[in-house]
Amino acid sequence: GSSDETWERLVALSQGLSQLTIIRHRKSYGQSNAIHTGVKAARFSVIVTLDGDGQNDPADIPRLVEVFNAPNRPSDLQLVIGHRRKRRDSWMKRVSARVANGVRGYLLKDRTPDTGCGLKLFPREIFLELPFFDHMHRFLP
Repeated sequence: GSSDETWERLVALSQGLSQLTIIRHRKSYGQSNAIHTGVKAARFSVIVTLDGDGQNDPADIPRLVEVFNAPNRPSDLQLVIGHRRKRRDSWMKRVSARVANGVRGYLLKDRTPDTGCGLKLFPREIFLELPFFDHMHRFLP
């Protein structure tokens, strides 16, 4: 679970934003459950996820929306994902991520450089069709 001040900040922010709905589990169930709960409760057809670790700038969200809504986008495009250029992880985590992304890229040939990036945009309906399992967020795209 989050040990920062996310909850308090959201409560303060919600005072001026009636369209903001805050959802909180009674205890920590992990990131995949948090994402799944949020997507199920969402009221829009397109979802954006963003980790709270500060490795992605929320200012990049409009760029993902632009790519997703581009008139010349491939018709089968179902997900737009960010790419952390300056990761703030341990060297071990960076090396293991590079190996995992390399194996995944070799098998799937989808040219996704950073599957672990938390900044993602996807249709809500497509996400809800996926079978849910713990740690599923690690396998998106």
